[in-house]
Amino acid sequence: MTLAIALEPTPIETDSDGVVRVAKTRVTLDTVVTAFLEGCTPEEIAEQYPSLQLPDIYIWSLVTILDIEMRFIPILQNASIRQT
Repeated sequence: MTLAIALEPTPIETDSDGVVRVAKTRVTLDTVVTAFLEGCTPEEIAEQYPSLQLPDIYIWSLVTILDIEMRFIPILQNASIRQT
Protein backbone atom coordinates (compact mmCIF):
# COMPACT_ATOMS: atom_id res chain seq x y z
CA MET A 1 0.00 0.00 0.00
CA THR A 2 1.29 3.44 -0.95
CA LEU A 3 0.66 6.50 1.16
CA ALA A 4 0.01 9.60 -0.90
CA ILE A 5 0.67 12.90 0.80
CA ALA A 6 -0.68 16.06 -0.77
CA LEU A 7 0.64 19.35 0.50
CA GLU A 8 -1.77 22.23 0.29
CA PRO A 9 -0.72 25.85 0.59
CA THR A 10 -1.27 27.46 3.97
CA PRO A 11 -4.45 29.51 3.78
CA ILE A 12 -2.95 32.81 4.84
CA GLU A 13 -2.34 36.06 3.01
CA THR A 14 -0.45 39.24 3.79
CA ASP A 15 -2.47 42.35 2.99
CA SER A 16 -1.13 45.64 1.62
CA ASP A 17 -0.42 46.88 5.16
CA GLY A 18 1.65 43.80 5.99
CA VAL A 19 -1.02 42.24 8.23
CA VAL A 20 -1.20 38.46 8.00
CA ARG A 21 -4.81 37.35 7.57
CA VAL A 22 -6.56 34.07 7.09
CA ALA A 23 -7.10 33.78 3.35
CA LYS A 24 -10.37 35.21 2.08
CA THR A 25 -11.35 36.54 5.54
CA ARG A 26 -10.71 39.65 7.61
CA VAL A 27 -9.51 37.56 10.57
CA THR A 28 -5.86 38.08 11.42
CA LEU A 29 -3.61 35.13 12.13
CA ASP A 30 -2.61 36.83 15.39
CA THR A 31 -6.24 36.70 16.49
CA VAL A 32 -6.42 32.94 15.97
CA VAL A 33 -3.07 32.23 17.65
CA THR A 34 -3.87 34.52 20.61
CA ALA A 35 -7.25 32.84 21.15
CA PHE A 36 -5.53 29.43 21.15
CA LEU A 37 -2.83 30.58 23.56
CA GLU A 38 -5.53 31.96 25.87
CA GLY A 39 -7.02 28.48 26.09
CA CYS A 40 -9.73 28.46 23.44
CA THR A 41 -10.25 25.15 21.69
CA PRO A 42 -10.30 25.07 17.89
CA GLU A 43 -14.05 24.50 18.10
CA GLU A 44 -14.51 27.62 20.24
CA ILE A 45 -12.42 29.65 17.81
CA ALA A 46 -14.56 28.37 14.93
CA GLU A 47 -17.69 29.45 16.81
CA GLN A 48 -16.26 32.94 17.37
CA TYR A 49 -15.09 33.29 13.76
CA PRO A 50 -17.49 31.40 11.49
CA SER A 51 -15.58 32.45 8.37
CA LEU A 52 -12.72 30.14 9.45
CA GLN A 53 -12.55 26.46 8.60
CA LEU A 54 -12.08 24.10 11.56
CA PRO A 55 -9.32 22.03 9.88
CA ASP A 56 -7.33 25.22 9.29
CA ILE A 57 -7.70 26.21 12.95
CA TYR A 58 -6.33 22.81 13.98
CA ILE A 59 -3.34 23.34 11.69
CA TRP A 60 -2.57 26.77 13.20
CA SER A 61 -2.98 25.35 16.69
CA LEU A 62 -0.50 22.59 15.94
CA VAL A 63 1.95 25.01 14.35
CA THR A 64 1.71 27.24 17.44
CA ILE A 65 2.42 24.31 19.76
CA LEU A 66 5.39 23.19 17.68
CA ASP A 67 6.74 26.74 17.52
CA ILE A 68 6.57 27.04 21.30
CA GLU A 69 8.31 23.70 21.75
CA MET A 70 11.05 24.56 19.26
CA ARG A 71 11.75 27.82 21.09
CA PHE A 72 11.59 26.64 24.70
CA ILE A 73 12.74 23.02 24.81
CA PRO A 74 16.38 23.97 24.11
CA ILE A 75 16.17 26.65 26.83
CA LEU A 76 14.75 24.16 29.32
CA GLN A 77 17.33 21.55 28.37
CA ASN A 78 20.16 24.04 28.89
CA ALA A 79 18.75 25.01 32.27
CA SER A 80 18.57 21.39 33.40
CA ILE A 81 22.17 20.75 32.26
CA ARG A 82 23.35 23.74 34.32
CA GLN A 83 21.55 22.43 37.42
CA THR A 84 23.32 19.05 37.32
